[in-house]
Amino acid sequence: MAVRQSCEANNRFYFHNEHSNEWYNRSRRELAPGYVAFLDHMCGATDVTGENYPCSISFPYLRDPQTMRGCFPSKSNSAHPAVWVDARTIMLQANGSPLGKWTEACDEYLRSLELESGIRIITRGEIYRNYYNVSSTADAAAYLEDMSGADFFISIAASGAGQSLCDAASLGLVCFGSPDLVYHRMICPPERLNHSLWSALASAADLYGSAARMSAAIRQQDAALRLEFQFEPVKRLFKKAGISFYRSDRNAE
Repeated sequence: MAVRQSCEANNRFYFHNEHSNEWYNRSRRELAPGYVAFLDHMCGATDVTGENYPCSISFPYLRDPQTMRGCFPSKSNSAHPAVWVDARTIMLQANGSPLGKWTEACDEYLRSLELESGIRIITRGEIYRNYYNVSSTADAAAYLEDMSGADFFISIAASGAGQSLCDAASLGLVCFGSPDLVYHRMICPPERLNHSLWSALASAADLYGSAARMSAAIRQQDAALRLEFQFEPVKRLFKKAGISFYRSDRNAE
C-alpha cells in the first residue's frame, strides 16, 4: 500500500485500551481536547441503535498474520486435531455462566470433554482461577506459544469485541466463533458461527480430514485479516486525516 501526504501535521488520534467504562463511551460522543478523532476498537459494536458517533472511527487492533506466524510458528503435526477452546466457553458449560472463577467443575468438564470427543483440548483457565488477568509480563508470549500448538479455535462465550479469535486466526488456527461479537463476524464465514461447542468440535474434526479445505479456510481468514484489520481501518484513518490513500498491494484483496 502507498500513501501521499496532503494534510496538516497536527492530526492527532487516540484510543482507550478498555471499553467497559464511561471514558470510552464519552470519547465516542465527545472528543478529548486537541484530537481529530477517537479510534473505536469496538467498531461500533456497543452503539445504541440508530445513534451516530461522527467523531469516532471504526478501528480494530491491526493484525499481521505473517509476523505472528514468524514469531510463533505452528507446532501442530498430529494425525488428530488439537483444539483451543476459550476458557469462558468451558466455564459456561461447567458452571452455567462464563463469568466468575474457574472451578474444579471446569477441570472435570475439560477432562470429560477430551475423553468423550477424542480430541486434544488446549485452554488457559488459570487466569480465571483466582484474580482475572494477573500474570507475569512474559505471559503474553507464553499464551501465543501455547495457542500455536492448536489447529482450531472455538469460542462461544467470549465478550467484548472478540480479541482472542483474532489472535488465533493470526496464528493460522481455523476459527469457530459467535455471531454476537464484531471481530468474530469480521473473520469467520457464516458456517463457522453460531455453533454449540459439540457441533463446533464435530465440524472441526470433519474439516481436519481435508487438507484442501483446511488451507482454503485459512486463506479466507487471512484475506479477512488483511482487509478488515489492515487496509480498511488505515483507509478510514487517512481519510479522516485528509491524506490521499491508494492501494498498491493487489495480493491484499
